[in-house]
Amino acid sequence: MEFPAELQSLSEILAFVRAPLERTHSQEVLERLELVAEEALVNIIQHGYAGNEGWITISCISQNDSIVLNIQDGSIPFDWAKEIDRLKAFPELNSRKGCGLQLIAHYASHVSYERVSGKNCFSIHLTG
Repeated sequence: MEFPAELQSLSEILAFVRAPLERTHSQEVLERLELVAEEALVNIIQHGYAGNEGWITISCISQNDSIVLNIQDGSIPFDWAKEIDRLKAFPELNSRKGCGLQLIAHYASHVSYERVSGKNCFSIHLTG
């Protein structure tokens, strides 16, 4: 589903992500999902679009005991792996930058990113 890339849309987006999973997943897994989704969305809104209008398309799929959160946006390119490597290479930045990325890396079992037809495409996998 597509949403406006605005901080005011966060609660609506998180409710959309959480609602279909409430009967099949534990409260702990749902809280991790919400944390990861919120961090990714805030990064897209604040850093990717940087105050400009935009959109975010989000879907969430439950597969056995795992959840796959797919997020697409049309903001500036963002290479997940490159940013994580940069944070590892310069740990002194960790206290000032990248906290959201580190939370996602900590809670996700796998994250993939690719730029396709001018869109950032993230897949964040959670197990539990």
